[in-house]
Amino acid sequence: MTRVRHFKKIDILPPEGLTAPRAAPRAAPPGGMLQIATETIYDRFEGLALVLDGGGRMLGASTSARPLATALEREGWIENLAAATLALGPRCERVTLADGRVFDLTLFPLVGEGVLAVARDLTFDRNLHEELVESRGRYKDIVACSSDFAWETGADGGFVFVSPRGALGYTATELVGRHPRELLAERQDPAAPLPFASTQPLDGAITWMRRADGAAACLSIACIPRFDGEGHWLGARGVCRDVTEARARDEALARARARERLVVRLVNGIREEVEPERLLGRAADAAGVALEVDFCWIFRIGDDGGFYRAASYGLTDEDGPIGFLAADLATLARAEGPVEMPVEGFHVLAAITRHHGARNGAVCVGRARGRAGWGEDEETLLAAVAEHLGIAIEQIANHEGLKRLSRTDELTGLYNRRAFHDELANRYQMARRSGRKSAILYVDLDNFKAVNDVHGHKQGDAVLKGWAAALARYSRAGDVIARLGGDEFAVWLEDTDETGARAKARSLLDAARGLERYSGDPERPLGASIGIAVLDPGAGEALDGLIARADAAMYAAKHGGKGRIAVAPPAPRGDGKDDGRKGAP
Repeated sequence: MTRVRHFKKIDILPPEGLTAPRAAPRAAPPGGMLQIATETIYDRFEGLALVLDGGGRMLGASTSARPLATALEREGWIENLAAATLALGPRCERVTLADGRVFDLTLFPLVGEGVLAVARDLTFDRNLHEELVESRGRYKDIVACSSDFAWETGADGGFVFVSPRGALGYTATELVGRHPRELLAERQDPAAPLPFASTQPLDGAITWMRRADGAAACLSIACIPRFDGEGHWLGARGVCRDVTEARARDEALARARARERLVVRLVNGIREEVEPERLLGRAADAAGVALEVDFCWIFRIGDDGGFYRAASYGLTDEDGPIGFLAADLATLARAEGPVEMPVEGFHVLAAITRHHGARNGAVCVGRARGRAGWGEDEETLLAAVAEHLGIAIEQIANHEGLKRLSRTDELTGLYNRRAFHDELANRYQMARRSGRKSAILYVDLDNFKAVNDVHGHKQGDAVLKGWAAALARYSRAGDVIARLGGDEFAVWLEDTDETGARAKARSLLDAARGLERYSGDPERPLGASIGIAVLDPGAGEALDGLIARADAAMYAAKHGGKGRIAVAPPAPRGDGKDDGRKGAP
């Protein structure tokens, strides 16, 4: 409450019919006391005015204030306002009605224990203020979502505002006052127009700036200039988005497309094959025919740094110097072009293939001694072939990498679900043709969720990788291991009956006991439950049915108390004509 002091008392004369018949005007009371005829308030005052008596009754109100008077009486404000004013003197009160309207009331005590209240409707002002606050918040949120930072430059071109979170590794305080040109990266053309000083609206302007750590950042900028009433430039405002990663992806894609076009040229020039898996074979055939050689061998460099033959034309390994060439190609590492190699019985010409300067393979062609050696034109042609092959080999390596990624679980390096099912389709058909039994183990870790909940997902990932390594350690070379998702794994056991599958499962359970130290709860130890389904090739069971049996057995092991092995009942025997996919008889 606000108490206002030193107001003169006001004597309001009641209108005719309110408390007494209207009489002629009286002389002003002593002490400078002011009298106001109430009809002036009730009938002529255009604002919001009310008169209350000392008991909290409404004596009257101006025409525009009557709805307010009704609301104040209905909601019980009158008595409290009158009592407080008479007790404490003139005052101001803010009243919020049930319907949300807000009024400021200025109240004066009157002679005769009355109260005059003059009101001001603040509802519009309050709503406007709230809408402005909401609009400002909405604007800030939209700018934050649509850009990495917002900025404003002044008439000198320097930053006068940067959004609070800063930019490019700098704080907003570090950027304000600096000129954007100071932050240009070396790869940015200094003569190019600077969007921060633009005199016209821009959208999607690309500028390279330098981060706080010195790295270059590519910014996409949208801005509008600011001018005063006389057309003088005052600066610019805009938003920036860091598109460095997107730009890098686009450039990488552009480089990949450029490599693809070179491969197409190679295809059009020396081969017709476009399949990556067969590309080098077709290239060897085309180069061998074009150079009229007895053999053309294309090598790739393996993970161990050694050369291995990837494609060949002409002579077989037994007929040609394959072993010698593979061991001696490393001597060509610094050769800039084709080099003749002294190989007994052959004129051999070899060239290292490179991509971006790094060795990735070699191409070797040979003619039996007694035939003509190598001329300059042939060396130039082999150099061109090696240049294109270097790109092609890189393309193949990229293709293989993507293929591995699409078939490999990123965390564990095992097959993913899709690759596992594709591999199982082939293994299933082989087992059906050979008539040999095989088995699937479905393995699910028990109480794994508690590990993540208690120790965190980093520890959970370490457990999954360790368990994947254990599965690989206890499996044979011909087995197929996969992570199906979450903490669920599967193993295909080639040429294995139920006895062998049980033995494998028991060894895995023994290995799983080593996981108990990672348990999230001692009362719920980390372990494994294993379901086994054995394939009987003569039963005619579909692959989907075999998988479903293994899955059901795994859940039976979990429901049976966890840390157990459960073997699925044999599939019913059919006519053996199923295609191996769906519809088990």
